[in-house]
Amino acid sequence: MAIIKKSEFGSMNKEQLNIKLEELKKEMVKINTQLSSHTSLENPGRVKLIKKTIAKIHTISTQKKKSTKEKTPTEKKEKISETKKTIQIKKIAKKIQAKEIIKKTTGGKTKKT
Repeated sequence: MAIIKKSEFGSMNKEQLNIKLEELKKEMVKINTQLSSHTSLENPGRVKLIKKTIAKIHTISTQKKKSTKEKTPTEKKEKISETKKTIQIKKIAKKIQAKEIIKKTTGGKTKKT
């Protein structure tokens, strides 16, 4: 018996997931206090279900975060074109620096053939 069904997870938003997560954590605290006081639990299998459900909630919330962070294809192209431009600028700057070094070492004179 699952605490939350898979179909319910898909329909829940972030706020609802966080509320359910807090409820489950509170229930785990109650169960842990019962365990520490050596009283018998009503349903010992519930501990495992709660832990699994908490893990599922964490997984789904991270998946939702990643899906909102994914970039559209046009944004990816823009980023690629920006990096290409910066590479081209760096190459041009290196060429200019090389020409300036040659001028300094030769005294500004260029060889004629």
